[in-house]
Amino acid sequence: MSNPKRQRKRIAPPPPTQGKIALHAASDTPDSLLFPSFTLKNLARSYCISLCTRDEKAGFANTVHVLSQMSWAQIHSSDRHGSGCERLARSRVNAAVTNRIPKDANIYAFRFYRLAAMVGYKGEHGIFFVVGFDRNFAMYDHA
Repeated sequence: MSNPKRQRKRIAPPPPTQGKIALHAASDTPDSLLFPSFTLKNLARSYCISLCTRDEKAGFANTVHVLSQMSWAQIHSSDRHGSGCERLARSRVNAAVTNRIPKDANIYAFRFYRLAAMVGYKGEHGIFFVVGFDRNFAMYDHA
């Protein structure tokens, strides 16, 4: 039998972000701790993914998968010919590409298939904007 004088314990409601997606959490997170997302919306026509071979496209997909599992801090500390990246001076990059990159953005190159590189810049919330695929080593000065 239940005791009518016994008080029921109230269960506290969950914190506001528990069980929900915190939409603004990225703005509170230091940039180096974010995991990258990738977008192709700023691709230069002369360095577009449509010019890549089937193997290069598969290499890009695999590279994006690997990089999206790493924080920006981990990426920056990795070897540039492995899962890391190389920072490029704007003066080293072809003008057909730099006009798609904000003046204050840092430009990076990631290897996506053998030594072929995807070039782009990191925007807000850890988003990497790919501006081109340097398959023939003509997009930037490799010296």
